[in-house]
Amino acid sequence: MNYFKLVDGIRSPQSIDVVRSENGYKKFGWIRVLPDERYPLGDDEAFIQSLENASVEKLYSDKLVTELENNGIQFEVFNGGCCGGKIKKVSYKIIDIVRDECNMLILSET
Repeated sequence: MNYFKLVDGIRSPQSIDVVRSENGYKKFGWIRVLPDERYPLGDDEAFIQSLENASVEKLYSDKLVTELENNGIQFEVFNGGCCGGKIKKVSYKIIDIVRDECNMLILSET
């Protein structure tokens, strides 16, 4: 089964902006994703793309970076666009998409 979940190491619920395709239109909304829960992925490409792009940006702190490293969460450190690029920020993805690569029917011989 294909599903999505919060990245391991994130222990608090997250609200995520998403896009869904409905009757040929794009519908914008949000979902709440809980730690340790799996949600069916479906086949809506707009929704899947919004999940793939879901990330968090926070102000840089040594504590945050250490926490992300300790939990094995990949992150990027960058200088923000405001204040002449003087503000250091951290960005990290919050959603894991898990696709079942075994969608074949296997018949055993008896």
